[in-house]
Amino acid sequence: MKNMIKILMLSIVFVTLGCSSDGDEAPEIDFYGNWFGTFDGDDSGTFSVFIHEDGSVTGDAVSNNLQQTLPLNGQINDSGNLNAVLGSAENGATFTGRFTETTSSGTWNNPSNGSGTWTGSKQGAN
Repeated sequence: MKNMIKILMLSIVFVTLGCSSDGDEAPEIDFYGNWFGTFDGDDSGTFSVFIHEDGSVTGDAVSNNLQQTLPLNGQINDSGNLNAVLGSAENGATFTGRFTETTSSGTWNNPSNGSGTWTGSKQGAN
């Protein structure tokens, strides 16, 4: 009887190991939540955005040069790549960059008002 239990236990271990992932899949990163940060360059300011579960990005940014709060809207893909527009599509700034699990960074460009860089962090990240 003891041998039968040992064989059964070993079988369960081998089946469990055989069903495990092969490790080829990249881990899925959860970007969902509140993010905040700063931008610098030809203009400077702060931004605050919310990344929704579908990857849409909504929020706003405060431009020190313009002394205005402007809408910031865009999309982030599963790899963490951001494409967003600050202000309007016609005369706003494009924000592009990369998000990791807790940090983000990239560049911004506005043909009329210059360009620069931005960095951010996920709210609550240590």
